Amino acid sequence: MASKSGYELLGFITQLGLIVVTTVGLAGYAGSWLDDKLGTGAVLTGLGVLFGIAAAYYSVYTTLEVFFKEKGGTRK
Repeated sequence: MASKSGYELLGFITQLGLIVVTTVGLAGYAGSWLDDKLGTGAVLTGLGVLFGIAAAYYSVYTTLEVFFKEKGGTRK
């Protein structure tokens, strides 16, 4: 049986994964939708995915900062 901290860590890792999947997925979907409306091929889909990756990176970074500060880690 896993301890409470094990479940907490599992939940945190799941949260990070969901942040990445939803951010990239929604930005890619928005780009695809705009491509369909504007007839720009796959240009905006690609830009949407790139924007989603950048936004996901920033979101994961800030989430990790908060996590390490709460856990008393060595991150500044």
